[in-house]
Amino acid sequence: MAVAGLVALAPGTTPGSLQPRHHELLGPTGKFWALVQNVYTTLNQVDVAANYAAVTTVGASATANQPVRRLRSTTSTISPAPAPTRVPAASPPGRTGGVAGAGSATSTASTTTVPPTTTVPPTTTVPPTTTVPPTTTVPPTTTTSSAPTGGPPGISGSWHLAFSDDFAGSSLNTSNWNTCYPWFNAPTGCSNLGNNELEWYMPSQVQVSGGLLQLVADETPTPGTTTGGAAKVYPWTSGMVTTYGKFDFTYGYVQVVAKLPSGDGFWPALWLLPQSETWPPEIDIMENWGTYPNSLWFTNHLTPSEYSTYNYASGSGYSQTFHTYAVDWEPGSITWYLDGQQVFQVTTGVPDQPMYFIANLAVDGASGLAPDGSTPPSASFEIKSVSIWQH
Repeated sequence: MAVAGLVALAPGTTPGSLQPRHHELLGPTGKFWALVQNVYTTLNQVDVAANYAAVTTVGASATANQPVRRLRSTTSTISPAPAPTRVPAASPPGRTGGVAGAGSATSTASTTTVPPTTTVPPTTTVPPTTTVPPTTTVPPTTTTSSAPTGGPPGISGSWHLAFSDDFAGSSLNTSNWNTCYPWFNAPTGCSNLGNNELEWYMPSQVQVSGGLLQLVADETPTPGTTTGGAAKVYPWTSGMVTTYGKFDFTYGYVQVVAKLPSGDGFWPALWLLPQSETWPPEIDIMENWGTYPNSLWFTNHLTPSEYSTYNYASGSGYSQTFHTYAVDWEPGSITWYLDGQQVFQVTTGVPDQPMYFIANLAVDGASGLAPDGSTPPSASFEIKSVSIWQH
């Protein structure tokens, strides 16, 4: 969940409020990874048929069919889209894989702005069915579940199951998971201090029961620390898990079956960060803001100022039923899947270093995205399984 990118707004709307995500992280040296200012781009609605025709190309590393998304900084904003859809995005390009509906895709660099009435012809076509066999494999270090040992469902090729957990039992398998970011002292809790987040993560908010991992956010004042280490009380407490120090991998297919929480302010995310604790790169498998319950974002962060992101805004029911979120990370491409259907792909800026997995439930403090009177005092990000296959 990582950092957020830019959001494509419908013609005539003005940027409102969204703020930074997990890429502005506190590194092992005690300093923040640099915050990146947003570049807001308003695009005309673009009608593109299958095969990911590009909507906009911006910046030296930009690729086709990448959504205008904002690098969320504490000063950036985005206003809610008009009812009834509440979708902060323009009409979508067409997508292969059978997933229909609205969305937007764009790439952006912090020094470039595309006029609102300009459509930039694509310079790159991403073949949605192309995969590059990986040249690096990491031997499995952990496999503790009854998940299928064949390849990912519906994905061809030769695979082995490198990591899996289906959360059997009544406690978290600590051979697989830690419960705080690696740059914090886990027993005392942690937060993402680079963002305007309202939660302090605690191990007690990570619960396992009934075959589910539950990351629970509660509106309970919780003592934590500030950037400088001073005492601070956070209005919320929540849960997160990470495979840092337990399992990392270079290339693979990551699949998570999960049900999102419901309510303004909640910010669930599934993402990958480098084992080296540098940033970028970052791959956001999925993130969602509770203010926009029917929208998902998929993002690849290339540099501190360049990223590719896609706003999938045609779905619904993410907090009512379980859905399958997946990403196929190959040497030459990253491809995102929702419920087994391909929805987005990039072929530049692909990371080539070991990364670890994170799942977390943040509580957003940005204006327009923060909890309000309708927000329940408790919510859970429920995860049924996490599986990682490699060639």
